[in-house]
Amino acid sequence: MRHPYKAVKPLAVACIILLVCVRLSFAGGFSLFETSVRGNALGGALVARADDPTAVFFNPAGITQLQGTQIAVGASLSLGYAEIKTKSQQGDTHTTYNDVTPRFIPYGYLTREINDRLWFGLGLIPRFASSARFPSDWPGRYNSTNALVKGVELNPSFALKVTEKLSLAAGLRVMRLGVTLDQNVPIFDYHSRIKGDSIAPGWNAAVHYKAFDWAYAGISFRSRVNQNVKGRVTFTGRPDYLRKVFPDTHFDMGINLPAELYSGVVFFPKERLSIETSTVFTMWRCYDHLRSTFDEPVAGLRQKIIEKDWHNVWRYQVGLEYKALPWLDLRLGFVYDNEPQPRHTVDYTLPCYDRIMLCSGLGFHWNAWSFDTSYTFKQSKKRDVKARPADGVLDGELSDTHAHYIGLGVSYKF
Repeated sequence: MRHPYKAVKPLAVACIILLVCVRLSFAGGFSLFETSVRGNALGGALVARADDPTAVFFNPAGITQLQGTQIAVGASLSLGYAEIKTKSQQGDTHTTYNDVTPRFIPYGYLTREINDRLWFGLGLIPRFASSARFPSDWPGRYNSTNALVKGVELNPSFALKVTEKLSLAAGLRVMRLGVTLDQNVPIFDYHSRIKGDSIAPGWNAAVHYKAFDWAYAGISFRSRVNQNVKGRVTFTGRPDYLRKVFPDTHFDMGINLPAELYSGVVFFPKERLSIETSTVFTMWRCYDHLRSTFDEPVAGLRQKIIEKDWHNVWRYQVGLEYKALPWLDLRLGFVYDNEPQPRHTVDYTLPCYDRIMLCSGLGFHWNAWSFDTSYTFKQSKKRDVKARPADGVLDGELSDTHAHYIGLGVSYKF
């Protein structure tokens, strides 16, 4: 009789490699821009404004507009929903509702005016914070049952006021990335988990220019960060005769996280009204493959390369702010965000489609204090998924997917 391992080997090999390699697209393909409550309300259109401590992220050259010492802290609560329709090889259709776990996205910033020419800024910035959990028995469990990715960076920067109109900035990025990913192995349905983390450096630079009293411009560049994730692959419920074939072992893998170019222009058509349009160009082309190496062979393999073939994408942002009263600001924003992942590598780990975001919020001011609130609704476009049986991916449709973001922030001027 044919040994059951021989029957499962081709699919299981691909499944384990997929677990270790492909699923990290969850972090790379879901870059986090909820780094400021005021920014959330304005759709991220703070690149040219850059006039509060969160400019450390959007455009650190703009912190030369801030007097004394200022701090800003806050968080967003994310609530998501996804409906996924999958089709079996027999043609049966199954609908699964993705339990996107509620999550908090905190941030913190500090700026300091050293003298009348030099400023210092420091940001503790969330860049990846995503989670998606499926029922353990859903049809796509050989592709994913759980994905949790957390990324945060520490970003010190210095800004120089060259003239009254022109400011420049440069800084260091130190990013930590943590990953936990789960799936089931075919036929035996036992559980696989990958868990690892990495710390890697990068850099950033920015320009802020006050072209006129009624128009400012800003450009900010954040470099590529090359992570080398290290951790363990573990198995639960694995048959004894497969322990040597699928051992619990260490792994390491290089992940190229893309560079980003932010640019924007803000106009002040009236004294109390500002309108900014900005873009983010994310250079995903560097994410062309993933290479993983195992300390011990997994299904006979020590190394595997997975092609990704991602492409560069644009994010478009518009934000309007109206100072209705000395103590009250009204804010609106709109975002159109493109998805970098091509159809032939898409899976069910994360919502991989173009999306629009409708944003709103209020700002309250009291002496040296400012309080910000925001609400954002994100709606993603439908997207078909092409079956890849060797990777555990079924034919399907990513249909009704949306999310709500509620934010609260506070800042103080010393």
